[in-house]
Amino acid sequence: MLNKGLDGGIMVFEPTLVQIEPGDTVKFVAADKGHKACQH
Repeated sequence: MLNKGLDGGIMVFEPTLVQIEPGDTVKFVAADKGHKACQH
């Protein structure tokens, strides 16, 4: 989670695409200040 991406986009996830399999765990890490993620 970034405030600004490599291509100049704002409020982005990088990489923009990841391939995962059913049962895999994905962890979103806030790399720039100002981001929060809620766990549901």
